[in-house]
Amino acid sequence: VTEPYLVEYFGTGSTASVDDPLEAVTTKPRSALVIPQLIAEGHLVYRLEIRFRMLQPRELARAQGFPDDYQFTGNREAVVKQIGNAVPPPMMEALAGAVLA
Repeated sequence: VTEPYLVEYFGTGSTASVDDPLEAVTTKPRSALVIPQLIAEGHLVYRLEIRFRMLQPRELARAQGFPDDYQFTGNREAVVKQIGNAVPPPMMEALAGAVLA
């Protein structure tokens, strides 16, 4: 059985389950989704195919806790920078709540 997983490449090549929290989202794309597939090519003959793609800006925004209707501006690179430089909304809500309490 093959399972998709996330890979973070900061020179360490660390991997994580798609069910685990994403590592820090940075201003440069560093998170990718890997989907291995075992393909039957005949009787007892299999081929492992690995699909790899960078996480898209909307996926990065979701990982940071932004609602799907949150609007970013600019091109893809600018949006990834905004997401990477942002304080995640759930964290800001917790900080503001602690200050106001």
